Parts: sequence; C-alpha cells; structure tokens
Amino acid sequence: MKPVLIFIVLILLIITACNNNSPTKSKSDIIDLSVTPMENEEAELAAMWLSGELVAPVDLYERIIDELQVIRGMWDDSVPEVLIEYKPHLLPSRLNINFSQDKFDSVLSGKYNEWDDLNTCYRLDSILIDTNNLEVEIQFKGRLNPVVLLDAYSILTDVDVDFVKGRGIHVLLIYNADGNLKYYFYKRSMIPLHHPETIDYFDFENGSAVYRGRSNSMFGPAWGDTVLMARENFIYPDTLPFEY
Repeated sequence: MKPVLIFIVLILLIITACNNNSPTKSKSDIIDLSVTPMENEEAELAAMWLSGELVAPVDLYERIIDELQVIRGMWDDSVPEVLIEYKPHLLPSRLNINFSQDKFDSVLSGKYNEWDDLNTCYRLDSILIDTNNLEVEIQFKGRLNPVVLLDAYSILTDVDVDFVKGRGIHVLLIYNADGNLKYYFYKRSMIPLHHPETIDYFDFENGSAVYRGRSNSMFGPAWGDTVLMARENFIYPDTLPFEY
C-alpha cells in the first residue's frame, strides 16, 4: 500500500470514529470537520445554530450570507440596526469540564485518557487549566456546535461538563419558519427609560428583503411569538434585558 493511500485510510478511520461518537441527527453520515472554519464567521455561526448540526451546513451558510447582504444593502441607511451581527450566547468550539481531585491530578500528569478518543475525534486544539477550581476549558479547531459537543462529552464519568458563555448587548436573532428565514435585530438601550429597546424585523418575499416593522416590546407585535421562538432557539436567558 502506498504512503498516500495509507494516509487517506487513517483520515477516514478518524472521521468515521468521530461520527460514531457524535449525537448528530444522522449517525451514518460522515462529518467533514475540514470545512470549518468558514470565511464568514457570522453566517457560519448562524447556520450552525439554526441547523442544530455539529458543523454549519454549507447551503444554509451561503443563504444567510446572501440574505444578510440584501437586508443590509437595502436598509442600512434607514435602519442602522441591521448592522448588528449574529453572535451566539454559547461560544462555539469550547467546553468547561470540572473534575474530581483525583481525575484532575490525572489530567495534570497527562494520565487521564478517558477523553482521548473524543479529543481526537473533534480536533482538540488547546486546554486551559484552572487549578483553583479543578476545571479545564477545552477548545477545538474550527467552529463547532457546543450543544453537540456537550452531548458527546457527557459520556465521561464523574465530571461536570458545561458551556462557555459569551457577553454582549445587541443581538441578531434568526428563526426558520418552514424554510422562510426571519431576522430580528434586537437593540438594547443603556438608558431604557429614555431610549427603549427595539426589535426590527425582516423577512423575504420573492428574493427581496421586506421590512415588517419595529417594536418596542417583545410582546407587542403580531409576530411576537416567532421572535420568542427565535430567542429560545438561540438559548438565550429567559428574562429581559438581553444582557448576559
């Protein structure tokens, strides 16, 4: 067997092993992690969350790029809120793991091997160690869905696995309503009594961006139910304001 062929076989074995440990919707599909990171971070993260997949589907990623370009190109002068970028509440490609003292000591000594296959499968990039709290933050190459990662790493015994949360004020929420993407640009005011928080809502008809209006309340407009579902899919805190 030629060296090149051997290398290809090894790569396929690694990908297949990763797939067998991955709680994606179709475990028979081979997950190609080499596609991430993609060039447009915002669209990749949005497609990843909307799909619920480990890696953003390329077709959805490209569609979000196109639709956001149309919205921003048509409305950025009159509705500057459309420049708010999509940034998920849970940071991609990161997990926190809290260990018992004996297992943490094994991590420090390099003898903890229960996570070795997972780390190889999901392309571990770095480990940040917090000796005070017996905790590590593991980071992976590319942009991977932390919900899928947490599900995979939950097989580890006697550890607590959690997400790494981001920080932000203004938020872009996206909701998929039977194939029609709805975009909600949420702007929180630092002085809410004088400048109330607002939500600007867009969707598409026949390839054109349609501005559905602005609301100063989550529950005021007729479309309030869908923005709440968009927030739920975003895994946002249940209460307002949207600061975290």
